[in-house]
Amino acid sequence: MKLKGLLFLLLLMLSVSCTGNRSTTSATQNGTQPVSKTTTATITVTNDNPLPSPSPTSTFAHVTNQRIHMSDFQAGVNVLIYGNDQSFDLKIENLLTRLIDDNVNSVSLVFPLTQSAWNSSEVSTFDMTLSDKNIEFFVNLAHQHGFTVLLRPLIDETNITKTGGKWRGNIKPQNVNKWFESYGALMLHYASLAQKTHAEMLSLGVELNSMVADKYCTSWVNLIAKTRAVFDGSLTYSTNWDFPPPLCFWDKLDFIGVDAFYRMEVPLHPSVQQIVYSWNQTIQPVQGFPLSAVSLLKSAAKTYGKPVVLTEVGVISQEGAVLTPWQWDLGKPVDLDSQHNFFAATCMATKGTVAGLYFWNAGLDTPKDPSKDTGFDFIGKPAEQALAQCYQ
Repeated sequence: MKLKGLLFLLLLMLSVSCTGNRSTTSATQNGTQPVSKTTTATITVTNDNPLPSPSPTSTFAHVTNQRIHMSDFQAGVNVLIYGNDQSFDLKIENLLTRLIDDNVNSVSLVFPLTQSAWNSSEVSTFDMTLSDKNIEFFVNLAHQHGFTVLLRPLIDETNITKTGGKWRGNIKPQNVNKWFESYGALMLHYASLAQKTHAEMLSLGVELNSMVADKYCTSWVNLIAKTRAVFDGSLTYSTNWDFPPPLCFWDKLDFIGVDAFYRMEVPLHPSVQQIVYSWNQTIQPVQGFPLSAVSLLKSAAKTYGKPVVLTEVGVISQEGAVLTPWQWDLGKPVDLDSQHNFFAATCMATKGTVAGLYFWNAGLDTPKDPSKDTGFDFIGKPAEQALAQCYQ
């Protein structure tokens, strides 16, 4: 095993040295047959530059449905990583190889930042933040396999919940200017890292409902401008499902990100058809928008002339979880079929409406016994088969 690992790392070092030029395309609370690999959303993309191909070597398995243009469908998965595992390199190789078999062509690297309390005025890295070295390794290896990469830092909720029973969507810094200063500095750091590694896409925020009010518009517009000065890839922001557009800075981004954990009105053990129906029915008005989830996504794309990408969509494998997909744990029995049906239905319901899907989620370590696992991770469960079929 040690010899195998050394050979892999030696081959990686040799292949990374011949990486091509930068491409120009581009967890979470509220963290199919979807669109096929040749499907694109019905949105006009004004900047549809070709994506320079990575320089794979014969030693690397390669994505079969590689994205060629910015408008090509993002058949994605969120890879959520906390901490810096000693076996990071080999575990990432194993995961990416598996995702190739699942017909994935884009990976979202999700890693945590923190703040000390829900009203803290400073955002920072901490011991669970992925190191720059490991981020670089991930992006370089993903490119060797032919994936496009979305870098997606997000604020962890542990301290926010402990200090006020809040979540990242309702933080309230005591000093807003200082908060934006520290948060902006981190985003610019990761923008520079994205530029260095040729990552195609960067997310500037995830589910920060309380911090994207119109009164903070200038702060976001300034951050976007500063980011574009150091990063020439695509920029997005992930709005939460219950906090839909309009946002004052959508026109400054390349695509609209939505973390799509919409409430579903379905039975306890729903079929694929029942979930598809729910995606297209108005369950309850969302922030005053009396629209179905699919209609809301279509409206956003039409209004802003931007592609819409579901930057998170998924559900835990527990009985009844499809009704409230944002829940991390219901304390209910395992239900693998409902998770599978949700993946399949999401793909079918959003086909032709969105420009990409990033299913939530996969991690470094697969569930020890997927047949008994009740969490979001879909690896080794029937939902993985639905995802692979979705991205064929």
